[in-house]
Order: sequence, then structure tokens, then C-alpha cells
Amino acid sequence: MFSGEKLLKKRVFPRDVLNYVMEILSGRRTLLIVGGRRVGKTSLLYLIAQELISSGKEKVFYFDLEFPDDLDLVARGPEDLRNIYGSGIYLIDEIQYLPRPDKFVKLVVDHFPDIKLVCSGSSSIAIYRKFQDSLIGRIHGLELYPLNFREYLRFRGYEEYTYFLPEWDLFSDTPSITSLPDVIHREYLLYLKNGGYPEVVLTGSSEEKVRFISQIFSLYAKRDLREVFALKKETEFEKFFMGLAGTVGGLCNLNEICRDAGIQYKTGKQYLFLLKELFLVKVLTPLTFNVRDAIRKMPKVYFTDTGLLNWARGTMLQKRPDGSVLENAVYVSILRRLTPFDRLYFFHKKHGGEVDFVIKRGEKILPIEVKLSGKITPSFRNFIRREKPGRGIVVTLKDSGLEYVDKTPVYFVPACII
Repeated sequence: MFSGEKLLKKRVFPRDVLNYVMEILSGRRTLLIVGGRRVGKTSLLYLIAQELISSGKEKVFYFDLEFPDDLDLVARGPEDLRNIYGSGIYLIDEIQYLPRPDKFVKLVVDHFPDIKLVCSGSSSIAIYRKFQDSLIGRIHGLELYPLNFREYLRFRGYEEYTYFLPEWDLFSDTPSITSLPDVIHREYLLYLKNGGYPEVVLTGSSEEKVRFISQIFSLYAKRDLREVFALKKETEFEKFFMGLAGTVGGLCNLNEICRDAGIQYKTGKQYLFLLKELFLVKVLTPLTFNVRDAIRKMPKVYFTDTGLLNWARGTMLQKRPDGSVLENAVYVSILRRLTPFDRLYFFHKKHGGEVDFVIKRGEKILPIEVKLSGKITPSFRNFIRREKPGRGIVVTLKDSGLEYVDKTPVYFVPACII
């Protein structure tokens, strides 16, 4: 358990989500921060603690439930904790280790108004299978991803260059980008290759980066799979994982992946589910107007970190990433930008072309295409003419500009500002 001065001494880098978190903490609900291993959840808890301590308004206490002593303390319940430490804000890391985290949260929210909870967890199924419907309205969930590019620049010591990366709404105000410093383009290529795990960004040599990402999968993922899901066939699971990486940028044919990995289709579905629950991959469904078609059509799968994707493909030492890696990075960037009113899809028709991403916000739609260099493909052009969106976006490696399809503006923007 840490509190006060010990928390202030923790050296951490700022994360963009901190301001949003502090707004959430003004209410009564418990904040639950979820995300994969090593994405920075613990550091975010330290940041929250330092922000709160600096304001001087409340006492702050930090518990890491991977340590048995902390787990025993918290498992005693909120009344005992308050009797020992008093009122304040309790930061609880890896809350899924509690036998009944749902009961603990419900008790705090309903009966201890002088205690505020901020919790984290690394396995959504381990958390949510222990949480009951009674927690609806008592929890505010937040998924933390690896570093975005702005955060990456800060970690790399290029804070001053973050001012070239504007904040903007994809639906309404595309910035005019004339040129960006060469260092931004250079660092973005490294970001695509190595990804955004904080320790990878801070690690020096390429060999160390590869070793750390290997540990993300070999150490943490497999350990969680063994402990939480009782998965024993690690070799076939690894083959499935590598095969899945090869589908990024295209449709995910699960039958083919399972056949190549030597496993049954039912097992492959389970593996994909487990990878999603460990926040290592995301599944994107197609835009369709027919529910049955949506069930039958193949999805796309993306990784939550391009460094992990490149490691799975064995391409971390390549100097220049291919278009599918750029597409994966843009997908994760879009996820971070979505509001509660947005839904993200891709568009694919057997004889009608495809569009990489389509965001729906109410009645509005926004098509987004990802290309290494700036050009409007025939399928993107046809989609705009048929659906008549208010605008379209082509995300490129570094090109910018504006063209029109009939009267619809299509903005070309570098991926680093998405």
C-alpha cells in the first residue's frame, strides 16, 4: 500500500486521458480502467494520485492486489479499510483478484460516500464475470490503450513537436496541414514499427524492444490464459496468434487460420475470444443493412498495438511498414476518438468495392480510406457518390490536401494527426 509522499515520488509521464479521468472523478461512480498488460494502467493510477494529492483536497491510497498483503487488506471490505486508513480516494490495481469485486464496489458506492474508488484490471472476462448487473450505473468503464503518437513523442523527449498535432473532430473540422517537421515523419515510422507500449518506447536497442514485446505475449498473455482460462495447448495457440496477424488489412477467414494452425474451428473461435478479452486484438464488423448478412460476413481483426503486430509477423526489423500496418495504426487511433454516439464499421461488397472504415454518428456517416500515398480509389469514389456523406477522409503516410468527388470534399491527412 502506498499513500502521500510515496505516490508523489513515483516518476511517470503524462497521458492525454488524465483530464477526462479527472472529470469522471467528480461524480460518485467507481472508475474502472481496463486494458492489456503493460499499457500503463498502473502509471495512470499514479498520475491520478499525484493530481489529487497536489490539489490537497483528499487523502489518496494505492493498493496493488497482485501483492498478497494488499489483497488481504482490501478483501476485508470497505468498512475495515476506512477504519484503518480513513476516508479518501482508494486506487485499487488489478481488482479482478478480489473474490467478489462486484460486492466490494456496490458497498462502497451505496454505503460509503466518503470513499471514492478508482480501479484497474487487465482481463475483461475475469473482471466482468465477477461483476453483476447490479453495478449498472455504479461503474464508469474506461479502456486504456498503448501510447498514442502524441504521448509517444513526449516519452521520446519531443514534447515541443506535439504542438504540430492538432486536436480536431473527424466529422466537422479537418485542419489545414501544409507541412510537418521531418522529425515527426521519422518518429511516426518508428512508432508504426515499434508500437506504443511505454516500456518499448523507453527501451533503447531494437533487440530489447523485440525482447519486451515477446514477453508481452509469451509471459503475460500465456500466463493469464493459463490462470484465468485454463488454456494448456500454448503451441497451437501461438500458431493461431501468428496466423491472425497475417489477416490484418483483409477479411479474417477463421476457417483458413484454424486449418493452418491445425485446430478445430470451435477452438479458433475460443482463441479469438480470449485474445479480445485480454485486449490484444479487436474485431471490426462490416457495415450492412441486413442482420443476417452481418452474421454471415467475415469480420476484420486488428491488433491493439502495431509493435505486437510486427512481432507476430516477424517484421519488426523492416525499415518501412506496409499499408496494413498503417491501416492498423489508424484503426486504433480512430477507436480513441469515438464518442458514445459513434459506431465503427468497414464496408465490403463482393462486386462493389470496399472502404476501410465507416463511422456512423446518428444519421451521419464518414468514410475513411487508408493509403500509403494520397489517392482516391474507384471504390471509395463510388461509395461517396452512392451514399453522399458530408465529407470523406483519406489517411496517408504523410500527404495532405483536398479534392472533391462531385461536390463532396475529400480531405487527405497524415496518419500522425489522426
